[in-house]
Amino acid sequence: MPEKRKASEGSQTAICNNKRVKQDSGSASCLQGIAGRASHFLQLPPELRNTIYRHVLIAKDPIIDIDPFLKQPPLLQTCRQTRSEALKLWYLSNHFAMGISHCDASLLIEFYWHLSAVNIAGVAITVVAGKKHWTNLMVWCRAIWEGRAHGFEMEEGSMLGEMTDEEAVMRAAHRIVSRKGSWTQCEEELAELRFLVGKIEPGWLQ
Repeated sequence: MPEKRKASEGSQTAICNNKRVKQDSGSASCLQGIAGRASHFLQLPPELRNTIYRHVLIAKDPIIDIDPFLKQPPLLQTCRQTRSEALKLWYLSNHFAMGISHCDASLLIEFYWHLSAVNIAGVAITVVAGKKHWTNLMVWCRAIWEGRAHGFEMEEGSMLGEMTDEEAVMRAAHRIVSRKGSWTQCEEELAELRFLVGKIEPGWLQ
């Protein structure tokens, strides 16, 4: 019958959970395809899924650069189950690096906040230090003291003599607040450090 042919051309029947459902033949079929692929993947044995996660999420390069958008791999954004299964693997199996200029650690602090929001205590991070800025350094030190960030770390294999003057000051300041005394005590020691390094490099006094 003509009427029946028109009806079949304008719609298609999909089977979802053993129920027949009428859908528009355009966007619905596209969504079905995406959902179907995710569903097939989640039907794989957990051991095989973990192998795929490791292959996709563990970086071939030793270090992943942290960008201002804190982007995560697309696989972690496909569905809640894959995210819950693979998120910690990505964070804990890779080493992250971040460049910091003018002692501005705001991105590092935000990254640590993001980790705490997904219930991850911490990951391996290498901070590439930049230029001197005492006010920013104090914000960074306070975040370290409060457990919201960590301090400057030299790259593996580096020697103390290879640090710049700015990196040496950052490292000294971070070691002061890492001792976990009172913040008042830390401020006093940091003020002494600033006075000493300011005699050598007046830029720290600005």
